[in-house]
Amino acid sequence: MNNTFEIEFTLLAEVDLDEIALYIAEHDEVNKAVQVYFKIKKKILTLAEFPDQGRIVPELKRIKIMDYREIICNPYRIIYLVKDKTVFIIAVFDGRREIDDILYDRITV
Repeated sequence: MNNTFEIEFTLLAEVDLDEIALYIAEHDEVNKAVQVYFKIKKKILTLAEFPDQGRIVPELKRIKIMDYREIICNPYRIIYLVKDKTVFIIAVFDGRREIDDILYDRITV
């Protein structure tokens, strides 16, 4: 029996990850950008085996939305939703950003 979950990125989450890498490449080093990109991807892939490893997103928990979880790839927050046998990656944010408004917009779409 296969207990592996499929990982699916939303378009906005893909853009988030690309923007993080581009920002690092422009403001630091390209090699560092590549390393961070693959470090985040590797962390996301752990969700295929352990989709419940993340905590409920605190900003959403405050308003009684308990379906969305997050894992941390310091300093980045990876927001996701598990449905059936698929993990939907909703967002990848720098954890130092204020994300309340952006996050609410994403989950109400």
